[in-house]
Amino acid sequence: MATRHPRRPGSDLAEQARRAGVRLVRFLYTDNGGITRGKATHVDGLAHRLTDGIGLPELFWLAARWGRRGLGTVLDELIALGALDDGEALAVGRRVLGGNAARIYGLPWP
Repeated sequence: MATRHPRRPGSDLAEQARRAGVRLVRFLYTDNGGITRGKATHVDGLAHRLTDGIGLPELFWLAARWGRRGLGTVLDELIALGALDDGEALAVGRRVLGGNAARIYGLPWP
C-alpha cells in the first residue's frame, strides 16, 4: 500500500494560479518603519512561500498580529472578571503596545 503524503497548505491556491496562467506572484507588506515593500516569487514556489514565508518582515508582522490578538483576549477576560474596566484595559493595552517603550526612550506617543 502506497503511503500518501499530505499536501502542503497553499498547494491548491498555487495550482489555481498555475491554471490561470499566473507565473509570478508579488507580496506587498509594510515594514516597521511604515515603508511599503514588495517581494516576488515564481508560482512554482508559491505553496512554499505561503507556508514558510518570505523572510523576517513577514515573521515580524505575524508576531505583532498574534501579540495584539493575545493581548486583546487577556484584557477582555480581565474586564469580564471585573478586574479592569474598559478605560483601564484600554490604558494597559496602549502602554503594552508602545506607550512604555515611548516613555523609556523619550519618544512622543499619541
